[in-house]
Amino acid sequence: MSNLLDNVGQAVKSAISGVVPEAVRARIRPYRKTDISQEQWDQDYAQGKWQHLDNVRQLAHYSVIMGYYLYYRPNSSVLDIGCGHGVLQRRLDAVSYARYVGVDTSQSAIDQASTESDLKTQFFCADAESYIPSGTFDVLIFNESLYYFLSPMDGFTRLARYLSPGGVVIVSMYQKENSRVIWRSLNRIAHPADAVRVINRDGGVWDVKVFPIGNIGGR
Repeated sequence: MSNLLDNVGQAVKSAISGVVPEAVRARIRPYRKTDISQEQWDQDYAQGKWQHLDNVRQLAHYSVIMGYYLYYRPNSSVLDIGCGHGVLQRRLDAVSYARYVGVDTSQSAIDQASTESDLKTQFFCADAESYIPSGTFDVLIFNESLYYFLSPMDGFTRLARYLSPGGVVIVSMYQKENSRVIWRSLNRIAHPADAVRVINRDGGVWDVKVFPIGNIGGR
């Protein structure tokens, strides 16, 4: 009986998927955190499984992030949430910043990134949902990190309170089920000044948006 009900359920889901557009389904689908254990994060970084973030297939969406940074607040202070092994930090360093703080949940990633630490560059291993920044920042970046939050909107609004006057939040997310749900919720509390969709030759799709401090509610 249980197998019969499971089969019926799958048939119904398939039927709905066939007639209801993805954009509509995303509006009614609940958010589910992309769940990866702490041990898995550390193992993956230790084994170099995230090194592909350095290759040319990832260049375009990083370039959009850099473009927004240079347009709005060049040579400023940056808080990078989900910094990984430091891909974005190295790109920012090439164009200069006044201060950079990178936060990631993986100690292995932070150990790799910390080779670039200096007087104006710091990395911390911490849970972004409870991390308390020291001071304010001109630019807050969520680069492919919001869908690892248990509550993305709470994380976004809480950390946006650490923006300095005239600051901006830059959000980049790979297009998948969770990101569509997050964008829908984010659009209720913040209004982007600009947005860009990036598609690479492999068909990977990223949405990158910039939110000036004045366009963010709930701060």
